[in-house]
Amino acid sequence: MSSKTSNGAEELTPKTKEKEDFVNDYRNRPNYCQCSICFQYYSFNEFLALKSEWVDPKKQQYGKTAICNCGNRFHKRKWAIMSRKDNYVISTVHLEIGAGNGTLDLSDHDQDYFYETMIFEKTDLTTKDFDEPLGFQIRYKTIEDAKRGHKDTYDRLENIILNPEKYPMGIIPAFCNAIKAGMEQKKTIQSSVKERLK
Repeated sequence: MSSKTSNGAEELTPKTKEKEDFVNDYRNRPNYCQCSICFQYYSFNEFLALKSEWVDPKKQQYGKTAICNCGNRFHKRKWAIMSRKDNYVISTVHLEIGAGNGTLDLSDHDQDYFYETMIFEKTDLTTKDFDEPLGFQIRYKTIEDAKRGHKDTYDRLENIILNPEKYPMGIIPAFCNAIKAGMEQKKTIQSSVKERLK
């Protein structure tokens, strides 16, 4: 909350100042995003200052995408490794925008994880589409760690599938599983109530 000084200017309270400092730190963080081709880092403000173009000039509702100084359009060509094993695809991609570690570990506040490995089931081999991802998700800060992690995931795939509780689950799959469990519990309770009312 801010208040007015005697000359009418806004005076920042400690809470507002703390929020403003957080936003400024975030915007000036040197590794907000990274190009997938030349691996150049940009702060948020530098990223906003890059040239941009419409994703699809005929459908401007899709917005614009930034163009790296090397000429690469962000989100167009991404560094990635994909490996097939049985009916599964192990996918490791460069995220381009720095992210958290993707787990429920709230002690890690770093936002400079740029690589992510996930596992997808692939039952229909005639299409390019994947089925639902498995809950497995792990993120890395460096390309070297991503390559090692991809190989390790490939090598341990059977164990990951048979013992998923021993491996990292991303926060989004964990949340979705909790929602699904809650919905199942609601159905069970509703059925129970309907039975009692008969």
